[in-house]
Amino acid sequence: MGEEFFFHLVDYKNIDMAQNNIVLGENTMNLRLKVEILKQYPTQCDLARDLKVSESLLSKIVRGRHEPSPELRRALAQKLRVSEGELFHDAE
Repeated sequence: MGEEFFFHLVDYKNIDMAQNNIVLGENTMNLRLKVEILKQYPTQCDLARDLKVSESLLSKIVRGRHEPSPELRRALAQKLRVSEGELFHDAE
């Protein structure tokens, strides 16, 4: 349900699937990261707790308002069981 529900909330003309992003005003949401969180965790808060970071920080990363450290990128990829390159296009 999470992934399906999420896609009803976005404006499709602002989706850049090549980059896994959605443009939201001046920021760019990391679509792949958001979808993986919705697929594997009941809430984004649960992932933040698992990573031992604040909900606010994780939200800023997902919404493209904060660039995660290399260590946090690795931790996100490990927790979500995907490669870092899949979550962050520039990591490849």
